[in-house]
Amino acid sequence: MDDASHVDMQNMKIESFDGRREKGHIELLTGPSDLETRILTGQHALIAGRISKFNGDSVGFNTKTRYRSCAGISRMVIQFRHLEK
Repeated sequence: MDDASHVDMQNMKIESFDGRREKGHIELLTGPSDLETRILTGQHALIAGRISKFNGDSVGFNTKTRYRSCAGISRMVIQFRHLEK
């Protein structure tokens, strides 16, 4: 991108924590980040949380709302054993 509100990223990993425990992480091979909307998009990406993992050809993640989206050939895995009662 060629403006101040976008950043092109490569081989990026973002980790989020809840106290000492990791809540999740995002791994992007390549993709732009929109600094105004706080939306990360990437090609061949993985978004993982405590109970779910999304990966696909194209992945979007809104860092403000935590909304995730996948497009193209995608896969989602939900691990029910980690759900709290």
